[in-house]
Amino acid sequence: MSTTQSGNGQPSGCPFSNPKDFTPWAPEFVQNPYPTFKWLRSLGPVAYSEAMGYWVISSHEAIKQILMDEERFSSKMMLQTMTKWPEDVARELAAVIPDRPMLKDLDGEAHDKARRFLRFAFTPRRLEWIRGDVERIADECLDSLFADGEGAADIVRRFTDIAPMRVLMKFLGIPDDMSEQIRAWSHNREDMLQGNLTEEELRAGVKPLKDYYAYARQRIEELEANPGDDYMSEVIKLWKQEQPENVMWDDVLNILMSLMNAGHATTTDLMGNGLWALLTHRDQWDKLCADPELVSHAVEEMLRWETSVPAWRRLALVDLEIEGHHIPAGSKIFLLLGSGNRDESVVSDGESFDIERTDGRQYLTFSAGAHYCLGQSLAKLELNTYFRRLVTHYPQLQVREGFEPDYRVNAFHRGPNSLPVELGPEPLHAGGGVERNAR
Repeated sequence: MSTTQSGNGQPSGCPFSNPKDFTPWAPEFVQNPYPTFKWLRSLGPVAYSEAMGYWVISSHEAIKQILMDEERFSSKMMLQTMTKWPEDVARELAAVIPDRPMLKDLDGEAHDKARRFLRFAFTPRRLEWIRGDVERIADECLDSLFADGEGAADIVRRFTDIAPMRVLMKFLGIPDDMSEQIRAWSHNREDMLQGNLTEEELRAGVKPLKDYYAYARQRIEELEANPGDDYMSEVIKLWKQEQPENVMWDDVLNILMSLMNAGHATTTDLMGNGLWALLTHRDQWDKLCADPELVSHAVEEMLRWETSVPAWRRLALVDLEIEGHHIPAGSKIFLLLGSGNRDESVVSDGESFDIERTDGRQYLTFSAGAHYCLGQSLAKLELNTYFRRLVTHYPQLQVREGFEPDYRVNAFHRGPNSLPVELGPEPLHAGGGVERNAR
């Protein structure tokens, strides 16, 4: 994803000539946002997009300051749709979607309380409880990756999209055979909220979104009646203990919906983005295969290089100044996390992918401040497990010649829809050695 400069100093691949025209929907931007990010940073950390009606923030420092500042910026707009729903769609979905904030659009004391309640999900004890399942699921997916004997497979459909979902199902107490359906529902929900759908597409998405919420409510009722050894069973038990006379089941529903979406899509896309980066920087892949002990370093660089959440939002609560720009109260702020991750004021040669770099861990991939991602420890556990097994099991892996990934049109999620891979010649010095088949 390297870029070159055009005659006017604008990186090639950037589809905009003026910041006022910026939107996340331009096809060239969807395919590769990084030339645009670099261009915006070159113009300054703050720009206004008339096309979106948002202030766009591109520098690491400005983004981090906004994320850390709860007094002047609110997250309450996070669940506003990017495309306005037709009135009939909004009316029909209002009957099933709780009219209560979710964790990512809570502020202040309400957010702190909800976060304290949820924190036990990601303690070392809970992660050790799930570690064996992460390893088992990774092995099962990789063993079946080329089971048809053809030496070629779409690794997104057979691994990166499957393993995190199966782990999530175990974590949340949802039957494994629901994985494919939850995956489809989750993608539909993301697109309904954060995509750029036509009115026809929005109407087509109503029924699956209603079905998704209906299933989540049904599963909560089942776990209340027959709790299991899973996180949601514990949530339900603790919620009832804290609110014995007035259990707010819509809050429990929001917890489940948040985790079903965030716990799958982000990790799946991080895996796909990371694998694409490694396989298209062959020297880095070969280095990792020769020394799998570098996996933890490689994961940190993958998290920086191409986050699965390239943008986020905030709402200005007061009139304020950012880098000399007057921003009125009520302004909408579009934070380009993916741009901040490559900002060369905090990371040297930010456009280069280097799994041994030592200055790349200030990334914004998991946000910052009060909303720093609760699930980052589980995501890192999964990524480290999956990539260590992948490089020791298939060091000869390569992308199908001539392939270029495509991406869903979504303002806040980014990952390849498919990634066809093949088994090339066996390397002479693979780090997996004799343990590749034994694991």
